[in-house]
Amino acid sequence: MLHVELRYKVRNPAYATMRDDIASALRQMPSHARTQTMEAKLSELGVIDHLDEPWGMSKQARASRFAL
Repeated sequence: MLHVELRYKVRNPAYATMRDDIASALRQMPSHARTQTMEAKLSELGVIDHLDEPWGMSKQARASRFAL
């Protein structure tokens, strides 16, 4: 039996909020330095841009479940 779960990515609403907050705090820095610092801080905090969400099982996996 083959179990395949389909997944998709959705935007993480917390990412945009955190990114904007960090960018505001760093507004005096040059653009390239601000971007690098902001990405490093988001990574350090474990905040990611996209969330991996379950979609469900594939048709093939569902069909094989009922074949038993």
